[in-house]
Amino acid sequence: MNIFGHTGMKEDAQWANYLVAAAWMMQHVSDHFSYSQNVTWYRDQGYPLLKGVAQFWLSQLQPDKYFNDGSLVLLADISSTQSLLPDTEKKFIANVTAALKTLDNGLHIGTWGQVKEWKIPDSFGYDFETDTHRHLSNLVGWYPGYADANAGWEKVWRSACWTRLNNTDEAYFELRYAIDENFASNGLSMYSGQNPPFQIDANFGIVGAMLSMLVADLPNGNAVKNRTVVLGPAIPARWGGGFVKGLRLRGGGQVDFTWDLNGLVISANASGIAKGLRTVNKEGAVLIGS
Repeated sequence: MNIFGHTGMKEDAQWANYLVAAAWMMQHVSDHFSYSQNVTWYRDQGYPLLKGVAQFWLSQLQPDKYFNDGSLVLLADISSTQSLLPDTEKKFIANVTAALKTLDNGLHIGTWGQVKEWKIPDSFGYDFETDTHRHLSNLVGWYPGYADANAGWEKVWRSACWTRLNNTDEAYFELRYAIDENFASNGLSMYSGQNPPFQIDANFGIVGAMLSMLVADLPNGNAVKNRTVVLGPAIPARWGGGFVKGLRLRGGGQVDFTWDLNGLVISANASGIAKGLRTVNKEGAVLIGS
């Protein structure tokens, strides 16, 4: 009996012990500051978290001696500048910056044109054409973060991926597929079809997918000014003739907007947004800004 249930690690490390989870979770820290612009929180909590995780991974990176291409990689893994900094942080930031310049970008194309999951040659047998595993770890740059197997979270992740390509039909299909196949009558998402256990990933993910259909406001370092935000990049016709109020944007502030029967945003109003921010609809028509 595991008295900790699913709150502690169990079974094998292939999935239960995700070694780099903390690094990916720092996206949430970065996003929180990007939207809230809460400097006090960032100074006291956000930056210490980011720094601690970065320091750990700086200690783990090693030159890639297999390819000898000058890049930095991890020896073992599994597939899944700021104005308020004091002078004492300069050396640390310099180390991070130097490592980033030689960090392997993780994007490699294989022998049949695939985005490879592993850097090593296809001849090693880790990447193969018939692999339809539910995870899309190698596509995390497409949408942070599965062929259509039967878990809810993989479907909403795919929905978000299609949204990033402005493919409304595929995005909506995956969204409905998840709701129809994996969400119980009480709104909880189940792991495999309607079968237990309850797995909250899809409940979180479906919100992200739907928000991605409504707005494309991608992170761009510290650049919150003089940027363009797309409203309604993938609103399905089934949602035609709708509106949203109080949708938050990076850099602070929020936006209200309305779309027509075809899902095209036709009007928008904003308050408290960063100076120089411009919003457009998916056809490029300017709604706010110039």
